Order: sequence, then structure tokens, then C-alpha cells
Amino acid sequence: MLLAPMADNLGVMWVAIESTTLASVLLVTFYNQKTSFEAGWKYIIIGSVGISLALFGTVILTPRPWACWVRMQGRG
Repeated sequence: MLLAPMADNLGVMWVAIESTTLASVLLVTFYNQKTSFEAGWKYIIIGSVGISLALFGTVILTPRPWACWVRMQGRG
């Protein structure tokens, strides 16, 4: 769990958050009832979609090194 805030790489941070999500799903389904199994599946689907959208937004908003180079050349 401490890997996510300590990560210096976006990919490592995303993998750390997903791994904590999977660990939480195991804890939710541990109760071993039909409703807890259904809740675990819903949790993993909704959580994965949310984390994927967050990753997509972060990648879109991350500054690109080549964009600075284009601006310095006077082409942008």
C-alpha cells in the first residue's frame, strides 16, 4: 500500500493502486456469501473503470518533452 505514494513512475503507481484494489476485492468476497461475491465483482468492475479513466486523464494532462522542444524551435 505504501508503494503508490512513494512511486516516482506513473506506471508503477497505477500498478500499485490496481493491486490494492484487487486486495480489497479479496477482502470483500472473504465473507463467502452470494451477495458478497456479487459486491466484489461490482467493486472490481467499477474500481477498474475509475482507475483506468484516472490513468487516461493523467496521461493526457502530463506535459510532453517534445512539446517544449517544438515551442523552443518556434514552430508551435
